[in-house]
Amino acid sequence: MIRQCLSSFALILAVAWPQPGGAAPRSICYTVHPGDTTSRMAARLTGDARNRREPWFQVFDPVALKVIPKAQYGRIRAGWQACIAEERLGRVPLPLHQPAVVSARVGPTGPSITEKLRALVVAVGWWWVPLLFSATAPAWIIAQDYADRRLATSRTLERFGNTFVREFERPLIQQACDKAPLRSRVRVIPHRERLEVSLAPNAGRLYPNLSDHRKNVEYDVERVVTLLGDRRFVCGPLAARGAWVVIPFRLEASLNQKGRR
Repeated sequence: MIRQCLSSFALILAVAWPQPGGAAPRSICYTVHPGDTTSRMAARLTGDARNRREPWFQVFDPVALKVIPKAQYGRIRAGWQACIAEERLGRVPLPLHQPAVVSARVGPTGPSITEKLRALVVAVGWWWVPLLFSATAPAWIIAQDYADRRLATSRTLERFGNTFVREFERPLIQQACDKAPLRSRVRVIPHRERLEVSLAPNAGRLYPNLSDHRKNVEYDVERVVTLLGDRRFVCGPLAARGAWVVIPFRLEASLNQKGRR
């Protein structure tokens, strides 16, 4: 979360930081009349119909406030505007039958969001930078504290689960056998402060299982919990999932807070 905040702030600075250079070039736009095509407009305004493909020749929809892609130039509508860069007008005479509308660049020929943001930053100054940091600092501190607490909870749950498995397995280990007596899985759920320890017999073994040895499994679970003596963990009812015996634990919040002090 903190990395995302820093990345967003860096992006804002990169976009808003004023760049060297003069003012944005201006364009002159002419209204498209019925029967006009981009080829005719380009030929009339620039002297060459092929200039409709140039980046400084754009068709703009003033109602939808969008620039028409050049791939759609075959279907321009009356009321749209054909805009060309102002410096190109000196090379051809202006048509007299259409009034010219002089404006800042529209769409690609108008001020971009980046340029507007830069202009705003230059206008108001950089006083907002410390204000932004002071406003976001508490959120960063809260986020960091949450991440630290969640990591600590995850480690506490995992440590208890692994210790429980070792103590449960210890009486089942035979000195003459190098194969582990059972299979185990430890699943931690830190945001809920819960833990699931799953045990199953290894190949060639029958214990532990709840169908034939429920009393023995419950006894061993209680024995290990008592042996570990960690009162922060409360054991829930056992459950069977296929060959696995699932032993749920809940980390008591009040006791967990005491353990951190």
